[in-house]
Amino acid sequence: MGFPLRFTLRLASAAILAAAPGAHFAAAQTTPYPCPGAAPVLTGPALVQAGDAYAVSWTNVLGNLVSANTAYAYSLVRALDADFTKVTDSITTQRSALTLPAPPAGATTLYHRIVVSTPCPTFAAVVSNVLAVPVKTTCDVPPSVGLLSASPENPPAFSTWVVSWSTLGTGPGPGVGVANLKFRIRRTSALEPEGREWVVDGGAASFAGPPGDYVFEVRAEASCGSVGPWSPPKKVTVGTLARPSLVLVSEPAPLARLVSATGLKAGTSFTVRNGGTEPVTATTQCADSGFAIAPSTFTLPPGATQEISVTSLYVTALAQPVKSAVTVASGSATLSVPIALVLSAAPAAAPVAWSQPTADIDVNGTSVTRSLVNTGPTPAAFVGTAKAPWLAVQSPDGQPWDRPLAPFETRPVQLVVDRAKRRGETGTEVGATRVAWRTTSSSRGLLPTIW
Repeated sequence: MGFPLRFTLRLASAAILAAAPGAHFAAAQTTPYPCPGAAPVLTGPALVQAGDAYAVSWTNVLGNLVSANTAYAYSLVRALDADFTKVTDSITTQRSALTLPAPPAGATTLYHRIVVSTPCPTFAAVVSNVLAVPVKTTCDVPPSVGLLSASPENPPAFSTWVVSWSTLGTGPGPGVGVANLKFRIRRTSALEPEGREWVVDGGAASFAGPPGDYVFEVRAEASCGSVGPWSPPKKVTVGTLARPSLVLVSEPAPLARLVSATGLKAGTSFTVRNGGTEPVTATTQCADSGFAIAPSTFTLPPGATQEISVTSLYVTALAQPVKSAVTVASGSATLSVPIALVLSAAPAAAPVAWSQPTADIDVNGTSVTRSLVNTGPTPAAFVGTAKAPWLAVQSPDGQPWDRPLAPFETRPVQLVVDRAKRRGETGTEVGATRVAWRTTSSSRGLLPTIW
């Protein structure tokens, strides 16, 4: 099942290819809404612990509507009785999920419903189902997290290893197991014979250290005060083998440029560091021959950094962005760094905007549609990247989603989350990533952020 993912698309400077100074965003068109509207389906936890916040979500029956249009909205009503005469909260939002504060003192069951506001010419309110959530006042002892795992099992000295464990399905939303757990780690070694403890939210933690044996134990702790049993101890033996390790320090910015009348080539750079304990000699190459990489080879002592430049050999306008990757390799230590470029013959007359700045992924992981809007009378070329492997941005027509926008075009794109990949990466489904671009003017545009 899993709980809702919340995305916020924040566009700090979405002027694509030299938006003129003083340009402003125009309101995007709304998607027509059927009247009378459909009733949303409200879902939430089967039980909530007294003192804990919790989340609910509902089907987004309003669809792809502009957030500035306050005629379209949801109102979540929470009450102490099924007739909603004892209302404790009434929250208006245009999202399709909310995190609610802890139940009021003395509450035994909380009742929830969603009221939909639209400009439809009808006196009948559109209301969701009623969601009843019992409030648990006892504080149960969390179960054991079970056996711990380590990756790798026998890491080299001063390298990084990860210890992970079951999170028991914990989380703040519908479909979870034991809610709102934290996890206490205890580590003992020759350097810490009395042990060291700290608390984390997720199901994994990373470590690095000198040679020796490290013993880890983990237990779950409930927000209401109960603690679970310690896990069976997990010993990690760190060897004396030293090795090189390449680490990406700074990412290259996407390249969005006008075709140069003087033949000036577009360029960017990124920085890598040797995070290992031995010197490393590395080579660089790009899968696309349209990019020149320098230096082609370099040697780094432990802890040192190297800037790598990327120069575009493309000199004419591109029908769509070119995307490739630079490989930095040294034996088993390899980095793959994405590169993205678009060249346009003329600047855009106006910025490009998102149609709506928020997006919520519901409990079923349904993809969400948002639109990119060119408010100007000229084409707008841009290049975009999704900054996490579990997030995909797709165009319903099968074409590249970040191809140039036609004058006044509104292009729907889908935000698709691979929930299994997201959980496998961090042990949870809460996180942040980015999608967007950069201007050609002196004001460097940030990528819209998806939370």
